[in-house]
Amino acid sequence: MSPSVAGTCPHCRELFRTEIDASHRLACPRCEHEILETLAPERVFEACVMCDCDAFYRQKDFNSAIGCCIVLFAAVLVPWTYGLSLIPAALVDWFLYRRTADMVVCYRCRSQFRGFDIPQRIVDFDHYLAEKHEAS
Repeated sequence: MSPSVAGTCPHCRELFRTEIDASHRLACPRCEHEILETLAPERVFEACVMCDCDAFYRQKDFNSAIGCCIVLFAAVLVPWTYGLSLIPAALVDWFLYRRTADMVVCYRCRSQFRGFDIPQRIVDFDHYLAEKHEAS
């Protein structure tokens, strides 16, 4: 999987997702506004290319609606399975968790970075940091 960036274009304010090609150029695919001339993969997490924020968090690149549907389906079956339907749901959840890659999200603008090597300093979501960056 090649690296990609998803976020809101600072020029046209439209949501976009684009893969980073060999030229390492980052441009909005809709308005073709060049966001960054050269996106060096080893320096991508020094500051967000969209908002210049230096705080990021790590999360699983998984659609949470699918996870909720799995749990909801198992919960609906509880009266007929005496709760045993929750065990396969937990196993499916664990399996998907282990197989799903991580992505990085900017605290301020919520831009998503997929397919990059994630430095150890980027850790899971922290509510305190999120509130701090929402206020700014």
